[in-house]
Amino acid sequence: MQKTKPEMTASDVVEIIQLFNQHQINFYLDGGWGVDALLGEQTRPHADLDIAVQHNLCRRFGLQIPAEHAEIPPSSI
Repeated sequence: MQKTKPEMTASDVVEIIQLFNQHQINFYLDGGWGVDALLGEQTRPHADLDIAVQHNLCRRFGLQIPAEHAEIPPSSI
């Protein structure tokens, strides 16, 4: 039995972006969808959506940050 990979569709991305905008959350698209957004077209199927937000917004909205994702101190940028 072949497992199908999950797909993040363009309509899924638009829905998520609208949700962030509706709640006035500043965010950055990253990864494959970020590149496709800059190109203005979907270049390949995507299994996920990479979004970057300020760390304090994660706590504000009850999001848990996995331990393997370290916070980057602003002083190191």
